[in-house]
Amino acid sequence: MSLADRLIDVRPLRSSRAFRELWIGSLLSGSGWLIVSVAVLLQVWQLTRNPVRTGAIGLATAVPLLLFTFGGGRWRMRWTDAA
Repeated sequence: MSLADRLIDVRPLRSSRAFRELWIGSLLSGSGWLIVSVAVLLQVWQLTRNPVRTGAIGLATAVPLLLFTFGGGRWRMRWTDAA
């Protein structure tokens, strides 16, 4: 058994078409989101050449992502505990 076989279990990808499609779709979606994020920051930098404005765009996307992620997790925990 090789090291890769011990670290990564690819049996679900081989046995379940639905899981494979979900995994590939998630990979493509995440890659697209990262490409768009970098493209927006690059465009702001090229238009303004201002690191403060470029950083502000980064914060404007990161702060809501973090707040809603943690807030949504707390809300979901309360929702499932009440049931």
